[in-house]
Amino acid sequence: MNNLPKQIIIYFVFMIIISVPLFYLFAYIHELGHKSQFTSEDINSKIKINYLKWPYGLTYPAASEDCDKFNGLSQESKAKIYYGGIKYNILSLFLIIISLTLAIAFLIARPESANKKWLIIIFLLILVALIVLIQPLAKNSNPLIVNGDIWKLVNNFTFNCENMFKSL
Repeated sequence: MNNLPKQIIIYFVFMIIISVPLFYLFAYIHELGHKSQFTSEDINSKIKINYLKWPYGLTYPAASEDCDKFNGLSQESKAKIYYGGIKYNILSLFLIIISLTLAIAFLIARPESANKKWLIIIFLLILVALIVLIQPLAKNSNPLIVNGDIWKLVNNFTFNCENMFKSL
């Protein structure tokens, strides 16, 4: 029982360390959603992950011609591209919730399990993934957050094709 504070500190440090790569993994998955929708609109695109500032990821047209194609899309087609990232986040969220449910069910079903420490670590890993995923999902689906996906859609966002490739 006197090891409990030490274990809590170890689990807390573990959660912090594991949350950073998970954060960027989910940013990349989000951008893959945009990229798949760009591809469905026959626009070549690239993904850039920003490690130090928000927005953490950006999917942008690969060339000037693709940029012009994007800017010429209807609002409905742009909506599909913006919602693509949110859709991939929601799919990831469902997978994490299912994993968390299975981990909890296993912990309940097998209380005599001698290897409970690993189950707790797996449970914490899934819980951290859930917490990490909710943050970008909330930012991208909020129309008041500048540069979020819904904000871009509401404000009819277009890429500045002439200057875009100089800054990337």
